[in-house]
Amino acid sequence: THLLHESLRSILGDHIVQKGSLVNPNYLRFDFSHFSKIDKKEIKKIELAVNAKILANIPLEEHNNLPLSKAEDLGAMMLFGEKYPDPVRMVSMGEFSKELCGGTHLQSTGDVGSFEITSEEGIAAGTRRIVALTGEKAQSYREQVQETVHDWTDSPHPSGWDSQLKDEPAIMLTYERKWRNLYQFSPFGLGFDLTPHAGGSIGNVFTQAVVGATARIGFDLPADYGSPR
Repeated sequence: THLLHESLRSILGDHIVQKGSLVNPNYLRFDFSHFSKIDKKEIKKIELAVNAKILANIPLEEHNNLPLSKAEDLGAMMLFGEKYPDPVRMVSMGEFSKELCGGTHLQSTGDVGSFEITSEEGIAAGTRRIVALTGEKAQSYREQVQETVHDWTDSPHPSGWDSQLKDEPAIMLTYERKWRNLYQFSPFGLGFDLTPHAGGSIGNVFTQAVVGATARIGFDLPADYGSPR
């Protein structure tokens, strides 16, 4: 979350402030202040920035019982209006990230292995949420989604799918949103637009395939995945 937080600030702006987070063995969740949806290009930049720091294998340094004034001089991130104890514990990863934090951390950025954003959404006015995978689960997610997409594109389309889209524009819009939500965050770059083929039975089949792929790697999609948004 430290790498993600700093990457968000460097790409989207210094107004980004952490609003909450969750880290467990299956995924991480990061809530932050921001005024609009993050577009595809920005998501890619954020992923690349985090993964670049992971590949750099930057050692993590912990500064315990550090006077608050010293932490401020060293450039630790401090939020306006927030009250901090004195002394503090500062966790730094080179010059890229310096935060006051009392949590548990890895020994170096390389221990994260890999980073993959799976969703980005608004959860309240002015607050966005990113869900991401790391390590082997991130790699497995990439491989499973890529395999699912390739399997689908190599298979024959059900008869009548094009007329169904013409007759039911609401269905097309629903599945277009779901398809975009899936492929816009894929790190391997599909290189083609799937949305013209979405809708009806095809969209339904693909949704089920993605649910199955993510289930196989132990990542639980939201219960309402596949329902209209």
